[in-house]
Amino acid sequence: MEVNLPSRPKEGSASGRLCGACEKLDLAAMFAKETKQIAMGPVSDYTDPSCSFCSLITKSIHLGWEEKGDPKSASPGDHARSPELFIQSRSPLSVQIDGRVQHPQPRLLLAVDQKPPTFKETRGVIRQVDRVKDRFIVAEIERLPDDTAEPEYIVRRDVATAIDAELVKSWLQECQGHKHSVDDSSKTTEKMDALFGGPDGFLLIDAVDECLVRLKEKTDYVALSYVWGKLATILRKNLEKPDQIPLLLTTVGNKEELSQPGALTPERVPGVKIAAMSLTRAIGQRYLWVDMFCIVQNDAKEKDRLMAVMDDVYNTATFTLVAGDGTDADAGLSGWAPPGHTPRRPRNGHPLKPTTITTAASKANPPTTLRLALCPPSLVEEVRRSTWNTRGWTYQEQHLSRRVVYVTADEVFFACPAAGQQRRESYTTPPNPAVQQLRTGPPWWTGSLRADPDPTPYRYLGDAAALALGGLEYQAAAQAYTRRELSRAEDALNAFAGVFNRFHAAPAAAPVIAQTQGIPAHLMHHGLLWFPSGHGGGAGGERRSTAKQRFATWSWASWVGPAEFVFADSSWLSRIVSLAPARGVPLHVAIPRWHFGGSSDGGKSTAASQIWSQQSWAAAAAAREEGSQPSPSVRGTASLKRAGSSSSSSISTEAYLGERVGVDTAALLKGEQAAVEPLALGELGFFAAYLGADDVKLAQPAKPERFVSMEIVSGGHRGQFRFDDKGDEARGVAVDEFVLVVAADTFEGPGKLPKTQSVFLGVATSQDAAGVVSGRRVGLGFVYYAPGEDTAKPAWRYKHFRLT
Repeated sequence: MEVNLPSRPKEGSASGRLCGACEKLDLAAMFAKETKQIAMGPVSDYTDPSCSFCSLITKSIHLGWEEKGDPKSASPGDHARSPELFIQSRSPLSVQIDGRVQHPQPRLLLAVDQKPPTFKETRGVIRQVDRVKDRFIVAEIERLPDDTAEPEYIVRRDVATAIDAELVKSWLQECQGHKHSVDDSSKTTEKMDALFGGPDGFLLIDAVDECLVRLKEKTDYVALSYVWGKLATILRKNLEKPDQIPLLLTTVGNKEELSQPGALTPERVPGVKIAAMSLTRAIGQRYLWVDMFCIVQNDAKEKDRLMAVMDDVYNTATFTLVAGDGTDADAGLSGWAPPGHTPRRPRNGHPLKPTTITTAASKANPPTTLRLALCPPSLVEEVRRSTWNTRGWTYQEQHLSRRVVYVTADEVFFACPAAGQQRRESYTTPPNPAVQQLRTGPPWWTGSLRADPDPTPYRYLGDAAALALGGLEYQAAAQAYTRRELSRAEDALNAFAGVFNRFHAAPAAAPVIAQTQGIPAHLMHHGLLWFPSGHGGGAGGERRSTAKQRFATWSWASWVGPAEFVFADSSWLSRIVSLAPARGVPLHVAIPRWHFGGSSDGGKSTAASQIWSQQSWAAAAAAREEGSQPSPSVRGTASLKRAGSSSSSSISTEAYLGERVGVDTAALLKGEQAAVEPLALGELGFFAAYLGADDVKLAQPAKPERFVSMEIVSGGHRGQFRFDDKGDEARGVAVDEFVLVVAADTFEGPGKLPKTQSVFLGVATSQDAAGVVSGRRVGLGFVYYAPGEDTAKPAWRYKHFRLT
């Protein structure tokens, strides 16, 4: 949509004075203390070229509407209305001063009520932030201190056109003194033993001798994360551009040649790889791992071996260097090139060019001279607008790295697992015990938030046991990954394998990723309850299918586009359902055990490919075999806090399902003991309670909808059902069975009694030529159970399921 915008201001055209409209804003007061939003009127009212603040506003608006700095892309439209402008001041700091939390150094936030074309949103829902639908922040403006000002908590500094390698080196040295670096040393050593200890050692680039080396002795190295793009390689032509010079990579035929000193020169290896080699040397490191060269690309055996340990490759690197501003492997690193060469991607940096403004006198303040500057974008904003952030493979490269150096368009950032440790070129943040919290992510408009809701794109997924990674962490990882793109659909699981491995304390003992379709077996009830997102371009997606690999309908891996999860802060369910587990409300899984196909004995579901959904079910099954009843503690009781009660009561999963939902848990356990038919790779088997199509009433809307109301006929229990594919509703696809997966209390406010709710898988069944009946997932539903002891429970049925 084209928008009426003022002409882009010329550098130095403003006079320092304020126009009549800007004089009405008490800017000095806004920089002295946080203020609430003020409606300023249409942007078109702030076009005075001689007014310094109008010039800042106009520059901010153009930055929001221009595509990659091209002024022509922000051309005014003939009929579109001018955006409405809003302003408030907010501090990025929470500081303890004289025993009180205060928020010094406020900054001005400018927002418009129309979405700029450059606005990017490649993250999951943050309900508190996303509730504000018509405020899009186009600028954050800070006041720079003068020579007489008191020291600031965070200090702005110039960012030159070339990367400051010595500064990056100092960040790395600081991090190596952190506790997490000391604690990780033994674990890293063990993983490095596996990488370097093979018969052929570990293939790396020697950045000093400019060649490949195979090392068997452990050593520090840097890993590179970048975008390959669609460039031709010596193994793959670009059919659209047959004259394109192919990229050099390592093959069986040239690996010996590339191992000769001087084989990898700037002339032979242009772009991001050679820039990374040079920067690696400048930071004081010698060895570099780049997949294009350190994996022999036409050696299938070596390729498979390294793909299986990709998480270790990035986790054991001294740091991962992210080329965050390139669209392909030929792009180079912004602001860096080997000595004697010009950067392929020069950068502007962030030089300090303050705008000086003299405010008029007010009741609260005398005339004040302010030195103002636009704040440079945060790491989140820089990464979010990058091609690198859209690629599926780069997700695990970032989150499995102990340290990350991000090279963005005009600045370098450094991130590590230490809480609050983010460093950047444009600010110096000296350690200060008074600072309780420093916002590192983008500003937000919602005034009720203090915790940073979107602090960084980097969230380290290290050792599963040490970090206690569980269902909620898994959902967050899968939700973020599904927002990425893959050049090859068949890589949907391969590019997630490193993250998948991080959720297993002993990966070798767990079912492999193809068996569980990307969902860790012990977290199946968390990962199974996904649905296509209505945010981030995911509405109306499609099933993923390839000639090489079929993905099971029950897994999010089968879906192209963003997915969300029931027990996360989702765009579908009420927070009393979605956030209940995060508030300590137990989930009671109504399926005792999961069976996975494709095990080593030819497809039968064996002990190695099946797992109890909760330990309480395993204990109950063992007690049944012994002919005794387990004690509540053995049965895995969970403490449920009853609103309005002065004490908490304990109830087991079996008791909860029986008393609250009416499930015959004895029938579930008895059925679970029966033999399971052999399952193929990617099939999921289980014994479960379910309702048939005649037990549930789905609304018939006038037009196809993804959401429809859902009612259990027996008892009048109501909720919603959501078709994965909106087209299924349009085509009249029948939901043959509604499989009960989870039951739990809702999370209510003080003084309110919780409701009982359940989540269901919607399954459509079919029978093949051999008479085997299987089901495919078509959607997800939930119900709240009608209160009252006399209310009829659902008429549950029980059987074995095979989902494909």
